Amino acid sequence: MGITSSSSKLLSHPDKLLRTHLSNVSDRCRETVENLHVDLSRVGLTRSDLADICWILGICHDFGKATSFFQEYLNEKDEGKKAHLKNKPETNHAHLSSLFTYKQLKTRFTESESPVSQLIPLMGYEIVRRHHGNLENLSSELLGRGAAENHVELSVFKKQIKSINTENLINLYLGIFPQDEIHDFIINIDQIYEEIRKSCRVLRRTRRYGLDASIICLFCFSVLICMDKEDASGLIPSRKPEELQFDLIDKYRNILGYDKPDTALNKIRNSIYLRAQEKAENINLDNRIISLNMPTGSGKTLTGLNFALRLRERIKREKKVDTRIIYSVSFISIIDQNSRVFEEAYETVNKIPPKSNIMLKHHHLADVLYDSTENESDYDLNDSLFMIEGWNSEIIFTTFIQFFHSILTNRNRALRKLHRVVNSIVLLDEVQSIPHEYWLLLRDYLKTFSEFFQTYFIFMTATMPYIFSDKEISKIIDDPTQYYGFFDRVDLHPRLEELNITDYLTEVVERVKKAPDKRYLLVHNTVKCSQEVYRNLREQLPEANLVYLSTMVTPKERLKRIKTIRGNREPAIVVSTQLIEAGVDIDVDTVYRDLAPIDSIIQASGRCNRNFNKKKGDVFLVKLMDKKPFFSYIYSITSILITRTIKVLNEALFPEAGFKHLVDRYYTEVEQGMSNDKARKVLEFIQEMKFEELKVFKLIENDYPKIDVFIEDSLEAADIWEKYKAIKEIKNWKERRTCFLGIKQDFLEHIISVPEAYIKIVGWSALTGVGYVSLKEGLYDEELGFIRDDSI
Repeated sequence: MGITSSSSKLLSHPDKLLRTHLSNVSDRCRETVENLHVDLSRVGLTRSDLADICWILGICHDFGKATSFFQEYLNEKDEGKKAHLKNKPETNHAHLSSLFTYKQLKTRFTESESPVSQLIPLMGYEIVRRHHGNLENLSSELLGRGAAENHVELSVFKKQIKSINTENLINLYLGIFPQDEIHDFIINIDQIYEEIRKSCRVLRRTRRYGLDASIICLFCFSVLICMDKEDASGLIPSRKPEELQFDLIDKYRNILGYDKPDTALNKIRNSIYLRAQEKAENINLDNRIISLNMPTGSGKTLTGLNFALRLRERIKREKKVDTRIIYSVSFISIIDQNSRVFEEAYETVNKIPPKSNIMLKHHHLADVLYDSTENESDYDLNDSLFMIEGWNSEIIFTTFIQFFHSILTNRNRALRKLHRVVNSIVLLDEVQSIPHEYWLLLRDYLKTFSEFFQTYFIFMTATMPYIFSDKEISKIIDDPTQYYGFFDRVDLHPRLEELNITDYLTEVVERVKKAPDKRYLLVHNTVKCSQEVYRNLREQLPEANLVYLSTMVTPKERLKRIKTIRGNREPAIVVSTQLIEAGVDIDVDTVYRDLAPIDSIIQASGRCNRNFNKKKGDVFLVKLMDKKPFFSYIYSITSILITRTIKVLNEALFPEAGFKHLVDRYYTEVEQGMSNDKARKVLEFIQEMKFEELKVFKLIENDYPKIDVFIEDSLEAADIWEKYKAIKEIKNWKERRTCFLGIKQDFLEHIISVPEAYIKIVGWSALTGVGYVSLKEGLYDEELGFIRDDSI
């Protein structure tokens, strides 16, 4: 294309603010892309092409601010008048800017032989039009709302064009776009508008490239909105990738003596660790879909982090690219656990805790304070949140929800960080948590994303799902079966006959009385079942050390209990829902698990005899009944996950050494019988560039409407609640937001979600936006959490 002019030539324009902003954004858009390693050769584009597209987006995105309507709005001091002006259609700058963007991209990509070249101007039109909001369905945007509405829209554009000082506009783009192009746009605005309106046939002709084009579009949108927001905020992050050492985990292990294992278990852990480290040096860098399949309790976190750091250093050495590491997990409790492993390693080796520009946690309960090694003064709360949400760090710990809904969405706020995933190493820990309905979607999407943007996806679990075939995925441990054979710590006893709660409790109580010095874990599918079991055990075993875990307990108390269980080996009975399973590092002697899919059963088994005591542990799988099986409240009677689980559990006993084979049989059965309807529907939306429809993609489905409830369970909580109520009274939304950020983490640590049916009982109000319950009201038990009413 040969766009070589520097936007620094905008310096002759009299409107210094607009000139400087366009210059900064466009230059940083280009610089961002040029510093990345991308490969769009399959669709006939180069990195230079991508840089040019993003540069044009940056230089054109605020073209419409040159109108007298926008300038009047900008300069108005009276807030009432300003609000009135803002709502006038002539004040909107983004839509007019999108037409100018379309024209410039079409001019420069007309001769391109890329199969997506005809889509590029339309993508630019949509990106700029919605750069202050969310992306919408491109076909709907092109068609408009009808002949009458389109006529009104065109008349607004003509008014805006007429209001622009042509001489100033030409000076604005002097040396960037030829004067005749500026005049041509002004004169032919109606033709350009009609041309866009008739472009739906382009979408139909190029549909088979829709996935490719959509991923490129989301990337370009991310680059533009991020550079735009950063320039407007004045927060321009810089990286210090060298401060994250490639041998950090090695040094940490050596300090702790892990490199000199003294037990059989630790020798196996060390063997896996060293094999993974060796693989980081010789794995084919063109293979970016990778698996780390390890038994539970074999040191997956340290092994995965070390592999990622070593791979990161090799990519820097061989490809001259600085990569980020994104560690994504299914549950917040695992984030705190795994991020703490990294923090301890960093602090042990470097004698200081990692700053936020080295490591950060991003989830709704995470701290909102950001610090960095380059900024001696603290960021204020709003700036901290801005930096955190932009993933300005070398290693980011986040959730599956946060990650996948940042790369597969139409939402402006989430997409701002998509381009930070480019060239990253993404660790997906406990990947079996991804619903099988989306395997096809994620396989196609991640495969294309990794190819275009050289991103590495590492799938980590003890129960590897069949998202990718063996031919598509590179293994860090070539033959994990040999290690599963060594890890023979438990026996799984499937008992699939129906069992009522009374008989179940009788069995558990008898077992505890025979061995009161042991640790037990009872995992149930529903809150109702778990609370009923806990109440009965509290009556029948009054001296026992009982611990209850479910989402009805506040996050703060829940994490506290998990840490207590993990931190000692005292006899205990842990009664839980399935939140305990994936990745929570606790060790018990006996597990009871209500019927669930195989991967959940294996994950629950991973809490049993985790540290390899001499005597094998026992995992009893039972089928608990109420009026119907308790599993059916979660999975339904005919769920393929349940029916295939029952099919493969056709023996009385399964030793852990055979779990790998059992899991493979299960996933083979699931793959053969599962429906891909959900995945195909979302893929269809992507191929048709219907971005607004991406909201149907939900990694976790809400099975029923819920409301948030604040639990006042302490004097500290009471104080937080009073502060929150006072904040909600603040009229100015910016001040209100800033004040809330100051208490956000503490506030959310006392929030639980309950069925919407409780809305009147918990005193939900429109003012606060949440319900409120204190211990005095009897709705919240200090042990059981929120008490569910069976009649509701």
